[in-house]
Amino acid sequence: MSNLFNKNDPYNESFEEADYDQVPPEDVVSYNELRSVFDLYRLHDTGQLNIQPEFQREEVWKVPQKTRFIDSLYKRLPIPSMCIADDYKKGEMIVVDGLQRISTIISLFS
Repeated sequence: MSNLFNKNDPYNESFEEADYDQVPPEDVVSYNELRSVFDLYRLHDTGQLNIQPEFQREEVWKVPQKTRFIDSLYKRLPIPSMCIADDYKKGEMIVVDGLQRISTIISLFS
């Protein structure tokens, strides 16, 4: 079995050599916030939430998967968090992770 952190591999730099003192760009801000399913729908409906930027894959969930997800919402089961980037220059939010879940929510209200 290969070691992920093999010291002899020139493509793996050690933790000591890594540059940890780099500061992220000033325009990168990260925070958690809670949104209701209707709020996600409203953001999309008003054009503030871009669910399919050019890097995003297509919708792939079939009806049974969408049904199970909606059932999870009704049962108030925990669901994985979604990652949404805020492009302040364009004035829109961009879905980075969560397209299948958000598109299912949108289809529920449409």
